[in-house]
Amino acid sequence: KYHFLFFPSLYNYTGPDQELYDGWPQVMKPFEYIGSKALTRDLARYLNVTYSNYNIRANCIIPHLVTTQETNVPDKLKHRACSKRGSTSLEIAEVVDFVLRSPENLMGQEIKIDGGWSLK
Repeated sequence: KYHFLFFPSLYNYTGPDQELYDGWPQVMKPFEYIGSKALTRDLARYLNVTYSNYNIRANCIIPHLVTTQETNVPDKLKHRACSKRGSTSLEIAEVVDFVLRSPENLMGQEIKIDGGWSLK
C-alpha cells in the first residue's frame, strides 16, 4: 500500500488577497506559484485514477497560516480566518495522521486546514 500526500496552496482555491501581503506581486509571482501548486492537485487525481488498482492512493492537505509561538503574524492575516488564528504544526500533523490511518477508500480528498480562511 502506498499513500501520497500532497500539500497544494490554499490560493488554488481562493486566490491571493493582494492587500494582505506586503510586497506582492513584487516579491513573489502569484501566477507561477499558483500554477505550480495546482499541478499537485492534478497529480493526486492522476495517481488515483491511474494507479488505485495497485493499492496507491493520494490525497491533498491544504494548510494555511501555520504558526508557532515564536511566529509574529500580522493581525490582518489572523483576522482573515474565522478562527482568528493560524494552525499549529501539531494540528496539521493530526490531520496527516487521520488521513494516513483512514480507510483505503478515502482517496482524492482535499482537506483544508485554514481556520475558515476560505469561507470569507
